[in-house]
Amino acid sequence: DDVDLALACGADGAHVGQSDLAAGEAHSATTATSVIEIAADGVTGTWNYENRDLSGNAVVLSILMGQTELYRSESIAPGERIEEIRLSQPLSAGAYEAVAVTAIYDADGNYLFANRIPVTLDVAK
Repeated sequence: DDVDLALACGADGAHVGQSDLAAGEAHSATTATSVIEIAADGVTGTWNYENRDLSGNAVVLSILMGQTELYRSESIAPGERIEEIRLSQPLSAGAYEAVAVTAIYDADGNYLFANRIPVTLDVAK
């Protein structure tokens, strides 16, 4: 399943309308698959993630399972996408609950805020 997120978030994390942006607020507009398919090798994954043009901000994507960071992307500019990932450590076959974190950065590289989205890592047998 794909999850579309088009949010405007303030520094306090509150969602605001597009015309209501103020200092310290920014847009986030992404499309991501909520199930990440991992090959039988336990590290090679297929995950469609798009930082839509609407966002206007760069995104660094990471995948966390508990406190362990399994993946961190390079900066993804508006209009760019990723389709393949490689986990930092192998997982055995099965389904795992994880969290995708999208850290949002402005044009100058300053951190603005992060979104946390539950995902499932589905590792093939």
